[in-house]
Amino acid sequence: MSTDKTAGSSLAKYRGGPFLFRDRDGRTLFYDNGTTSFGYIVTDVAREHALQEAINRFRVFDSMFAFLMLIPTTRSLFALYSDRAFAELSLCIAIVVIGRHLARSWFFSELVVGLDRSEPFDANQRKKGNLFLLFGGFAYLSFVAWRILIALGVA
Repeated sequence: MSTDKTAGSSLAKYRGGPFLFRDRDGRTLFYDNGTTSFGYIVTDVAREHALQEAINRFRVFDSMFAFLMLIPTTRSLFALYSDRAFAELSLCIAIVVIGRHLARSWFFSELVVGLDRSEPFDANQRKKGNLFLLFGGFAYLSFVAWRILIALGVA
């Protein structure tokens, strides 16, 4: 894929969000999960406009969802060492992860049916992101296991 890498700095703000991008060959590419995800090659103008409208609706939804989830998450963080707060924080994390995935599916899945896939715009960042996610997940699960052992009286 021949993308204009000089535009990478202007695409940094879309690292985790959906966006449309025109490459040097004049093709319109749609990335539903930021620059590190696989994208789609948009072939017609009508679909491009529909995707842009879906992106705008998704951003409004995502902002409201993030704000609503910030309230219980913040409350849980201030009482991190109680078992109830820990359970609330774990539930908030699960809701955010599952909710964002479902929202992307609801907003974009019908619009990308039949489109050819393109490579990630930023494959190196994808590798770093996957590694960070792996370490973060391991640390969180270790913390969960530690809390369970404390609750059972084993540790």
